[in-house]
Amino acid sequence: MRTITTSKGESYEAEYCFAPSLIDGGCAIRLRDSRKLPEIAAEFDGLTAITLREDENETVYAGYTRLGAINAEGGMVNLRLFKE
Repeated sequence: MRTITTSKGESYEAEYCFAPSLIDGGCAIRLRDSRKLPEIAAEFDGLTAITLREDENETVYAGYTRLGAINAEGGMVNLRLFKE
């Protein structure tokens, strides 16, 4: 199971989280969430770090502070965060 924890103290189960993306250098996150996109967006904009925990491994993605994109498809939410 993959879990991400944000610098705002929120935790989510994630399908994936990785950075930097080869396409645009951003941090790509995909998670299941049925809430409205503005509510989710508010929790991800302005972060200082995202911690990914997968089994016993932990990776910290720091500096991705700006939410650049968010969309939903089939109950999954895709987010792109960028460094300033």
